[in-house]
Amino acid sequence: MPKDGTVHELTSNAILFLQQLLDFHETAGAMLASQVLGDTYNIPLDPRETSSASSSTSDFNKRLLSSYICKVLGNLQLNLLSKSKVYEDSALSAIFLHNNYNYILKSLEKSELIQLVTVTQRKAESSYRELIKQQIDIYQRSWLKVLEHLTDKNMPIFQPGAKLKDKERQVIKDKFKGFNDGLEELCKIQKGWAIPDKEQRDYIRQSQRKIVSDAYRAFVQRCANISFTKNPEKYHKYRPEEVEEMIEKLFDTPNQGDDDTDAALEL
Repeated sequence: MPKDGTVHELTSNAILFLQQLLDFHETAGAMLASQVLGDTYNIPLDPRETSSASSSTSDFNKRLLSSYICKVLGNLQLNLLSKSKVYEDSALSAIFLHNNYNYILKSLEKSELIQLVTVTQRKAESSYRELIKQQIDIYQRSWLKVLEHLTDKNMPIFQPGAKLKDKERQVIKDKFKGFNDGLEELCKIQKGWAIPDKEQRDYIRQSQRKIVSDAYRAFVQRCANISFTKNPEKYHKYRPEEVEEMIEKLFDTPNQGDDDTDAALEL
């Protein structure tokens, strides 16, 4: 299993097989039809019926090939789901599935495979897009524990000019420390994860950057005029811009060019 959650070799090999199958789609369709119909498929046709029968046979073969390709993709998806359970981190598992689903979708769209797939599954593209979105949502949940420190939960009610109690000051200190520690840990871990598709990589980074940055800015603003420590720099370690820069470095693994996924699709 790829440690960084990138596209699995099984996925790229399966897509390569289907792309090669596409080059011989007429032969492949005829072979599938012969298996379904047996020897009767090869009985010579009446010349007067050849034209219409040929068209009907071609459509039938196309449907069979489409069904076969969809079965391959279905089995591939089940296999990927099984493999994803190897990861102990559910967020990395989501990144792995996201990468593979995205690779499959782009491969289908870039070739004529999508035309064959939609013969059997008309909503194939939207189904894969929904799967990709689901995995992004699951990944983003990995940040909820960090963001929880920035909420109003357990925050003391401040009275202008009133002095905070020790317990109230500690609550704010714990929130800053919890956020700092969580941010540093996630950035350290997720920096080594891979998202080969630049468009997807940028989208996920920007989405997460906005979510975290907006919450952090609001929290810092709430605490701006509150004297909760003699050493504010110890707790307010990062400026919002620095937090954004840290998130921009997520998925910063080696050998990830601007068009890694597209390059792989050329195989």
